[in-house]
Amino acid sequence: MWVGLTRWIVGTLVLLAFNCATLVARAQEPAHEPSNNAPSVSDSKEVVTKEWYGAPIVVTDIAALGLFFGGTTAADHGSNVGTGLMLAGVSAYLLGGPIVHISRHESGKGIASLGLRLVAPLAGAFAGAIVGGVIGSQRSCGTNETCGLGGLAVGGVLGLISGGLVAMVVDDAAFAYRLTTPKALALTVTPVYQPATRQTGLALRGTW
Repeated sequence: MWVGLTRWIVGTLVLLAFNCATLVARAQEPAHEPSNNAPSVSDSKEVVTKEWYGAPIVVTDIAALGLFFGGTTAADHGSNVGTGLMLAGVSAYLLGGPIVHISRHESGKGIASLGLRLVAPLAGAFAGAIVGGVIGSQRSCGTNETCGLGGLAVGGVLGLISGGLVAMVVDDAAFAYRLTTPKALALTVTPVYQPATRQTGLALRGTW
């Protein structure tokens, strides 16, 4: 019963987490005001914009969840592949986000992502174990002194998974941004005079 209930709660948390990540990412995207006038070729002003590059992190996190829960299902059916799949899922969860950040030349965010993905599940497991232990201790166990440990274990597992999902959402929706300064098309014309040959002309220079 506990296994089925845990999987149902985890599935619900996964759906809520990635829906929240999508909504937060859309809310933080910079708004572009429409303009009816075509941009001038002589405008060389640079505009700082925020670029979201979290799509590869989202894909990696979804793959990590699939590997991990696929591994737990395989392990429940006695397959030896289950442990390998779970380890692959945990590795993808821990390293996928930081690798994407570092590949985008955001080393600081890569370190922060790794720290968040390590600390958040542990903190969630600790808090979940406390809550589960308190709830389990209030059950009527009779002479069985260990019956309350089930609530502690379930609370710890749910807290661990919830902390990991929170880390994914924060990393995907808040960390995966960088400031960019795209250069606009610029065209300049400069008059040129050569005293030695008494020749005049125009120098044309463009940047894009």
